[in-house]
Amino acid sequence: MYFCKKNFFLFNYKKPPIKEKDYLNQNKDYRKKHEQFWTNIILNLKNYYKNNTLSFITFNYTYFAEVALYVGCNNNKIPVRLWSKEGIKTDLEAQIEAKTWGVKYRHVFKYFHSISAYNELVKKMFIKIDNSNAKKIKVNGCPRIIDYVIKKKYQRKIKTLLFLSFDIKRGIPGFKKNKNLNWQLSYNKILNLLNELSENKNLNIVIKRKSNFKDQTHNKINKKIKIFSSGTAKKFINQADIVIGQNSASTIEALVNGKYVMVPFFEKKLAQKKYLYNFHKTIIYNSELQMKKQILKLVNKKFFFPINNTKHQKTIKYYLGNSNNIIEKYLKFLNN
Repeated sequence: MYFCKKNFFLFNYKKPPIKEKDYLNQNKDYRKKHEQFWTNIILNLKNYYKNNTLSFITFNYTYFAEVALYVGCNNNKIPVRLWSKEGIKTDLEAQIEAKTWGVKYRHVFKYFHSISAYNELVKKMFIKIDNSNAKKIKVNGCPRIIDYVIKKKYQRKIKTLLFLSFDIKRGIPGFKKNKNLNWQLSYNKILNLLNELSENKNLNIVIKRKSNFKDQTHNKINKKIKIFSSGTAKKFINQADIVIGQNSASTIEALVNGKYVMVPFFEKKLAQKKYLYNFHKTIIYNSELQMKKQILKLVNKKFFFPINNTKHQKTIKYYLGNSNNIIEKYLKFLNN
């Protein structure tokens, strides 16, 4: 805040909001002072730890509030590593990001000593943003994948259905021509379906939302259905037998976990299907009736888990990368 030409107002004095435009439009003198401030901080930190090896990690190249810190590290010859955690996107989203966010933040990449990506898609996107990234980027996969891998078979009755609530615009590029495109119809039909299924005494239904999820349908959901907003999806996926999800990393993680995964596509415009992630066609459902029949067919019957996910390996590797030696790969990335 002290390095921005930003007015103080009574209502934002304690926590004046700093936005992207404040960074991009930062006065040159303020920018230099800001960078010098962090250069001095990092120098003191370096002197304090003396002969210890220091490095910094960031998880997204668009964290504009950290850029001055990167400059301070660079001026003190301390490496900054980009551990990119935003790797789950469609091909079209990656192309658009390279042309938008990539253009805005291309200059930031010169401060990164090394870069780790989850998959080849993000690697190609970073190289498209800046060709010099090709020399310092490695595809290491998503480390969360090992949290979902279950090697030992177990048998149990199917009784828990998890709905991973999704963003109704996720995966759809924000072009003007797509203004009216969304997954609202699929979303509403899923809620109706869950309400119907909640009357089944053999089925326990859970909805997992993101903590920042905004939805006006809460009162439309049957009280028998449990809704959670805090925490990650990991616990809920591990406890579930059937998982309904769509364009999200959690849906792919449910495939890794060997659960029965169902992806709704109930939209009227069939061309919209191209905005779905690359799921195997066998788990994409075109009608709620079709999905309901399959769920009722599975409920209360014994199955061995994790179910075979061989046909989903292409999807898993495309988005989460290869899990082989993933710990060793990240140790090398952090220590090299």
